[in-house]
Amino acid sequence: MRQFFHKFCARFVDALYSSIIRWPDQHEVSSALVLSIALNADRFSYAPCQMDFNLKEYATLGFPGCIASTDGVHIGWTNCPYQWRLHFSGKEKIPTVAFNVCCNHRRWIHAITVGHPGGRNDKTISRMDDFLTAVKESEFFTNREFELLSKDNLVIKVKGVWVLCDGGYLRWRIMQCPLKPENLCDDDEIAWSERAESVRKDVECLFGVLKARFRLLKLPLLCCGKDGHEKVMHVFYTCCMLHNMLLEFDGLMDWEADVDWSSTDGFFDENTPGCDPCSDFTTAGHQDRTEWNSFRDEGDDDTVSVGDWNELRAMLVEHYANPNARAAMAWNTLHMGRMR
Repeated sequence: MRQFFHKFCARFVDALYSSIIRWPDQHEVSSALVLSIALNADRFSYAPCQMDFNLKEYATLGFPGCIASTDGVHIGWTNCPYQWRLHFSGKEKIPTVAFNVCCNHRRWIHAITVGHPGGRNDKTISRMDDFLTAVKESEFFTNREFELLSKDNLVIKVKGVWVLCDGGYLRWRIMQCPLKPENLCDDDEIAWSERAESVRKDVECLFGVLKARFRLLKLPLLCCGKDGHEKVMHVFYTCCMLHNMLLEFDGLMDWEADVDWSSTDGFFDENTPGCDPCSDFTTAGHQDRTEWNSFRDEGDDDTVSVGDWNELRAMLVEHYANPNARAAMAWNTLHMGRMR
């Protein structure tokens, strides 16, 4: 049975990995997302494209230009060869295989790195991440435009999308992360960091869902032999692929369409339990974003090329502090009606 399990994982990954774990640059979305777009045409009036979908969803959350969240996860490996143990042992004090995973806010996995030795940190792994390298260098990502609001309510077009991460990554322009309050001196930066820390919980939630759904990931894997490292990779890839398939099958890729959200002034309908009407910038709700057109400068079509981490961060904080941008933000609620 053990031999069949590893053979199944290897064949499953070889046959279906590229069709299930897809970068957001592919011009297709799952059937669940197409249905969601059809049910919410007022919010998503564009052709089905995964990149557009992620950009609009993160923009609704207050982070224009963001296409994914990324973080690292460690999978234990009990039968790691003795000569490799030092290299594969990191902060967990046991041999682990480390993966860097990128997902969108609906916990759909877009990219996974190869299995790295657990002794490597996120900065080292991110240098060898093909997806992050493509976001940093590929013209498809670097030429993609998004809009930010300035203090004067002027729309600024910026080139180059980015990814939300934690503070353990490199200070690349595409890697924007929340900072600790003691390292910030401005209230707007603190508010932006708190919001970013909350939004990037999507990838942390993804790891929790994976380990709860596939219990073998919670304990060190018993993969032995010369190909043990490859077996660990195949097991983790298989779990991630099944997660994407189940995410679509269970209907967890859909927006909640049967709730009449009010604007973000703190009032909600009776079908929204647990909402805090006194919350500030984290209020749930929906507001039509067509009002943004009133702040557009029709005579200015210039696009800003931002190549510095601090410069882009300052523009994102300025956008978040704008009252009009703040009013258009909302928390996304997933439709749970198809749960099985």
